[in-house]
Amino acid sequence: MSPPEVMLWLRLRKRHEGHPNWRRQYAYENYIFDFYCPAIHLIIEIDSESHIMGNNPERDEKRDEFLKSRGFEIHRIWAKDVLDKPDEIANNIRNYAFQKFNAK
Repeated sequence: MSPPEVMLWLRLRKRHEGHPNWRRQYAYENYIFDFYCPAIHLIIEIDSESHIMGNNPERDEKRDEFLKSRGFEIHRIWAKDVLDKPDEIANNIRNYAFQKFNAK
């Protein structure tokens, strides 16, 4: 895991009553998700600058389209944002997942 992923995982892995659980480095077919909330099919990807270089944007778009067609929701977050505001990012993710989980 990259440093931003570790920072986020240290915050997401804590269990909160009434909140869905998270997995890290979750494998699905030929893909590995940075973070995955199975209860609501939510994928969180932490993207670095490499995701805007070469053919990576097209590759990411193709991957996201495939996963969306399988019922997944994907959120991409810049690694720099996680490094700058790890608590805020983790809280936003956790709150979003909580609302979606409890709206079912």
